[in-house]
Formats: sequence, C-alpha cells, structure tokens
Amino acid sequence: MKKILSLSALLLSLSATKSMGQAAINGTIVMDTTVGPASPQYKVWLILYNSTAGTLTAVDSTTVTSYPHMYLFSSVPAGTYRVKAALTNGPTSGPGFVPTYHDSSLFWNTANTITHGSSPSVGNNIYMKYGTVTSGPGFVGGNVSAGANKGTGAGLPGMTIFILDNADKLVNVTTTDASGNFSFSNLPTGNYKVRPEDMNYTTTPIPVTVTVGQPTVNNIDFERSKSQKTITPKSSGIASVSKNSGLAVYPNPASSTVTVKWNTPGNANIRITDIAGKTVLSTQGVSGSQVNVSSLQKGTYFITIEGTNVNAAQKLSIQ
Repeated sequence: MKKILSLSALLLSLSATKSMGQAAINGTIVMDTTVGPASPQYKVWLILYNSTAGTLTAVDSTTVTSYPHMYLFSSVPAGTYRVKAALTNGPTSGPGFVPTYHDSSLFWNTANTITHGSSPSVGNNIYMKYGTVTSGPGFVGGNVSAGANKGTGAGLPGMTIFILDNADKLVNVTTTDASGNFSFSNLPTGNYKVRPEDMNYTTTPIPVTVTVGQPTVNNIDFERSKSQKTITPKSSGIASVSKNSGLAVYPNPASSTVTVKWNTPGNANIRITDIAGKTVLSTQGVSGSQVNVSSLQKGTYFITIEGTNVNAAQKLSIQ
C-alpha cells in the first residue's frame, strides 16, 4: 500500500489544527479498503513518553469513524508522544489490519516519536499494517505468563502476539486468551519469529521452524518480568534462545563501564537501547567483556545479548 493521502485530506488536516488555535496533535489513518471494511472505524491513543521515569503512558484516546479518518488531540501539553490506532470494526481473529503506531510500526520501540511544543503537530499519519493470508500445515502455540516477581506466574490475557517471517514482515497476529495461551494455524513451512508486544517491555522473540516432518510447534512460552521490564522466552528446549543464559550486568547502576557475563561460549552482539528502542551503543564481545558506557546520558536503558548460543536482555541504569 502506497503512503499517499488525498489533497482534500491534507487540506482538512491543516485546516482543523489551525482553526483550533491550540497546541494540537493530528494525523490521518490510512488503510487499504479493498481488503478491509468499506467504512472503517478506529480507536486512537495518545501516548506520553516520560524521560525522567523512562515510561510510556496512554494519556488520551479518541474514536474516528468518518472519512478522511483524521484524528485530533487538542490542547496537548509540550512533550514527547507516540500515537497508535486500532481498527474496531474489523475481524476479531485471523488475517486483517492490526494495531499500528505512527507511522507504520507494529512495536512501540520502533514507532515514530512526536516532539510536541506550543504549535500544532500536524501530519502524524498512521499507515495500518495488514497480516498476510496464510495456508499450510503449520501450527505454532504457546503461552505468556507473569514473572515470578509478581508472585503467581499466572497466564496473561489480552497480550498481543505477532508472528513474523525472517525479514520481520508481519504474517499474522493474535491475542492471548484468559489463560495466557495463543496459537497460529495454517502456516506454510518456513522460518518464523514469535514476538509478544506490550508497551514499556523489551521483547526477546523466539525463532520457530515449521517443516513438513514437524508442522506442529508447541511450548513457545514467554515470561513477562515486571521488575526488569522484559518479555523473555521460558526454558522450552530452544537452545538458541534461553531465558537461563545467566546474564549478569554489573555494576548496575553504572557510570563508566559495565561487565557483561553469560553462561554460554562464543561471541555475541552486545547492544544497548534507550527506552524508545533506539540503539545508542553496539559492540561485540565474549562473556566477561567490559563495555564503556561513559558517553551515555543518565537514564534507563536495556542491554541485549544476541549470539548463536545466547539471546537475553536486562535493564540497565546509568547514573
């Protein structure tokens, strides 16, 4: 789908914000109506990024029902924001348009940010993502549960789960049921990545291979840690993505250098991202490597280790 807006939509967008005479944030939601409802309806969220606390919080929402499907938040205080839209009258399961951030991201940490001041922030358009219709013998299932730090380990309902191909292209989307379970069916043979999405949490995806000889893959299980702000694979026989990697980062908080250790041999990519998902430092090393973080500003980050035998993430504080 090309990212094209009609001239009338653009003029209406500019006219609406100017007529408010206030610090508004607006944009237009764009989708391909040949594969979606003829009269789409949306809910749109305004999400504030608090740089001090390192958190994202939905502070407002609105509904959009009429063409050209423009959303508008008026009298918005200065700050850094994201916007997200969800189709409310589409199919409840299977392929279709999925919740999408500005401008066309599935995930909060790769979404475009809006640096908003006293003037209107216009043209923050959302191009809705669509899952590919699939047909094949594959079935992938799993569960997302609360971490032990929460005390129960109970399944988490209503969690958005994406399955992507090796190029990170969306294949399908679903949500967890009341017990935290999810599944995808009718998948062609091939290689996939399963990735939960929850705002403020860094996710480590699980790679999955569907073959003719093994079309069913179960126990694709994740655990969400409220204290670490991570969603990581549970130990499920997948050696390349192990929650039990023994990742240790110290000192934490840090100011100049940190030592990074894990349980498996070999080189790995060591990547540090900010709360918005932007990579601020990247290097390679082995277990026990020291990483110079003196160039980083004070705040909250995530350090991710990715290698043949390890895939883990942990929260890192810089003082």
